[in-house]
Amino acid sequence: MDDRVVIRVEDVSKKYCKSLKKSMLYGVKDIGRNILGLSSHSENLRKDEFWALDDVSFEVRKGETLGIIGPNGSGKTTLLKLLNGIFWPDKGDIAIRGKVGALIEIGAGFHPLLTGRENVYLNAAILGMTKEEVEKKFQSIEEFADIGDFIDAPVKFYSSGMFVRLGFAVAVHCDPDILLVDEVLAVGDAQFIEKCSNRINTLLDKGMTLVLVSHNQHLINILCSRAIVLNKGKEIINADVTTAVRTYEGMLLDIEESQGTFSTGSTIDRNKCHLVNHRITDEHGLQRDVYPIGGKIRYSFEYWLHSSIDLSKVQFYLGLLQEKERFIIARYKNTLDGFALTHHEGRMEFVIDTILTSGNYFFEINFLYDEWHHLAIQYSPKFRVLHPTLPKIDKEYFGRFLLKPKVEVYPQDSSK
Repeated sequence: MDDRVVIRVEDVSKKYCKSLKKSMLYGVKDIGRNILGLSSHSENLRKDEFWALDDVSFEVRKGETLGIIGPNGSGKTTLLKLLNGIFWPDKGDIAIRGKVGALIEIGAGFHPLLTGRENVYLNAAILGMTKEEVEKKFQSIEEFADIGDFIDAPVKFYSSGMFVRLGFAVAVHCDPDILLVDEVLAVGDAQFIEKCSNRINTLLDKGMTLVLVSHNQHLINILCSRAIVLNKGKEIINADVTTAVRTYEGMLLDIEESQGTFSTGSTIDRNKCHLVNHRITDEHGLQRDVYPIGGKIRYSFEYWLHSSIDLSKVQFYLGLLQEKERFIIARYKNTLDGFALTHHEGRMEFVIDTILTSGNYFFEINFLYDEWHHLAIQYSPKFRVLHPTLPKIDKEYFGRFLLKPKVEVYPQDSSK
């Protein structure tokens, strides 16, 4: 295996059984055949069995951030458990190089009758830390978890949020080479999630590899450079994060349509709205490596809406995100000033004052129909903002303001 590759998954499949009785019976038979040196024929499905993962392959290099996304039941958590060694694949091979830290299930690795303090030592030992290492880092773990006196209470009395706080604190303090994180962060409060994101970014700067499962497309887009989309156990696409997220959005629309949850009196789908040729420039139309604070940024793209769409029911909003943040820090919606589309095709531009702290940013553009149904969600290229002469002045800014750009639309010339 290439020295730069820390995770290699080759043609991996994992099956489960819908019936508990049959699952136990199959397990006893498989163990017996393995003891006798016979093949268990794990590549074949028996009655009530199904493939939770089916022929998945990918590689992750050192320092890379990989997102795993897909609908519920697509095999995301199963894949993470295979990477963590909790389960063995029924087909294929998995190779891991380096120390693994994982936060996969709420309360995993914790004994309900032991206190939080005792469980820190227990969970840290499972992750490969010695008692001396835990004692050296215990104060930092306790401060990061921030659960107060509950550190000395049995964890059976913990809320789900407290479980996540303590589990994540232990996982990131074991200094993993590879960190596996499931959707469990979704139960944390906003302040703790931000703290987790900052800690993850610190570890990434040190060369850690991250594999993240989340339904939060903003988080995937911000933290991950690449993503895999799973559906019903199969790998749909393994691509850059923008392409993968767009593929996932299309799958969600297909699911909504098939379930009848996308009905608006007219048929609306992603094939009736396209946003292309996204560009970030200065106010003069020039692309820059750095945009100065106090200047202006022009974000433009071409749009197309199907002629059957009622333009009076189309809304759009522009969100501003910082590269290493989870949340939209400012947003503009066209209903704020009554701006309405009058053409089904054209080019849209937003001109925005760059009153921001220094850093890397990007925009999210979201087209909606009838205030509820997503027509398209896409992201601009990332751009860097820097104060031209006084970097220290950034401390006076907090990146929180009403995003109110000047909007211009240039209709497509139908005569061409």
